Amino acid sequence: MLVRARPLRLLAVAAALSMGLARLVLGRHYASDVLAGLALGAATVTAVVQVYLRPRLRQRALCPRTVSAPESILARVARFNRRAYRPIR
Repeated sequence: MLVRARPLRLLAVAAALSMGLARLVLGRHYASDVLAGLALGAATVTAVVQVYLRPRLRQRALCPRTVSAPESILARVARFNRRAYRPIR
């Protein structure tokens, strides 16, 4: 959920699992350490999604903006440029 693109999400999960497996194969950690680390990481992601991201996504769904985000940013920049570069009289 932290990454919206599905291929990137799958790549991140695969990287985390392969790092844990590599630690086991190299003998750097016990299996319980790796599983505890994976569980802690999953719990952290779940907490961030539940506490921080879901309310923002729900609020955005309830109050959609009439102007899309890139347009509103461009409009702000244009408005700023008109104010900032007025000729001096």
